[in-house]
Amino acid sequence: MTKRNLGGRRRQQGERYPSGKIRPQETIPPEALKRRAELVGCSPEDAAKRPEAGYALGQLLMRGIIDQRQHDAGIAFGLVWTRWALMAGLPAHQPRQPTGRARTDPDLDEWEKVRDRYRAACDSVRRCRPSGLVWAAVEMVVADDIAHPILSGLTGPSGLRALQDGLDALADHYRIPRREVA
Repeated sequence: MTKRNLGGRRRQQGERYPSGKIRPQETIPPEALKRRAELVGCSPEDAAKRPEAGYALGQLLMRGIIDQRQHDAGIAFGLVWTRWALMAGLPAHQPRQPTGRARTDPDLDEWEKVRDRYRAACDSVRRCRPSGLVWAAVEMVVADDIAHPILSGLTGPSGLRALQDGLDALADHYRIPRREVA
């Protein structure tokens, strides 16, 4: 009997469901889960289940350093900052895979709208005192996605207070309502 060359794609190797579909591989390495769990003070299983453990604002929220209102304000500002940075043509703070697409120049009206939203949010943060420390703390956590200096106490109480003040200013800017504590 001769071996025939069968057409079609080769079958992917890996564990499968009873239906024959391939099971997804573990996406988060165990070392990363362990580190996240240490940062937020939970078990690696809880860190895997909670998406908040995977980014700086979420880690601060899980540790109780910031509240939900401050977290939501940071997320809102992060979206504005990212959109502004992309439209301005700034390099990404975090490395990304190249998409192969050329960046198109934004529409002038859209650019002005995004720029004005970004500037208004920045002005609300810069009105806090000391403005340099507040801006640095907000940028470190929101734009750079770095929380370990705050979690480990390297910034001291002034850095923590500056971050909370900046996020409160952003929450007021975005009109995020305060939640009643029961």
